[in-house]
Amino acid sequence: HNATYYFTRAEIPRALSADEVKAIALAKGLKGEAYATVAEAYQKAIVSASATDTIFIGGSTFVVADLLSHLQQQSINTDNTKGA
Repeated sequence: HNATYYFTRAEIPRALSADEVKAIALAKGLKGEAYATVAEAYQKAIVSASATDTIFIGGSTFVVADLLSHLQQQSINTDNTKGA
């Protein structure tokens, strides 16, 4: 497979650091980089993806929740700038 991983951590106290997740994944033969936040990892995945790539967000419900929160905030910010 030629997947690229964007390792990050959920914003909860018990989450492993992105670097710890990356180290475990690299030991299993996966390739990718670590990012401090889910939003940062997502943005990097978006700009790195080609038109035919699929981006899968997973790992835990907490990671998905962090992404949904980020996307909702982006939507609110976009709506606020449209009305200005």
